[in-house]
Amino acid sequence: MKHNGRYDSSCARCALRKISSTLLLEVVTLREISTRFCGRFTQNLKYILAAEIRKYQQIGVKAVEIVTVSTDYKDKLIVEFNIIVDPQYNQLIRSALQHAAVSLDVKQIFSMISLEFDLICFVLA
Repeated sequence: MKHNGRYDSSCARCALRKISSTLLLEVVTLREISTRFCGRFTQNLKYILAAEIRKYQQIGVKAVEIVTVSTDYKDKLIVEFNIIVDPQYNQLIRSALQHAAVSLDVKQIFSMISLEFDLICFVLA
């Protein structure tokens, strides 16, 4: 229940601890990532996502978890991730995530490989 503009039940606080989202990267395949990063891709992506979100909301982000990395039928890289947050900052972090999606530097994510990336789409769950 909402009380004085806040969700006070333990169930609501628990639900507000996690923000799930999906990142869609075109022109890169899971195979390219696997061979060139040797398993470091998810770790690099976690740090970059957290840093980008913190540019817009400095407090409240506790962790970024990469859930799955896969490709769609057109070989676009799909990264599903969760952001573990302090429940009282959930809405602010969702807003920061939207800002980060616009400003995310794809070349920074892939600085170790020499591929050109034409488009990045951010799909918020």
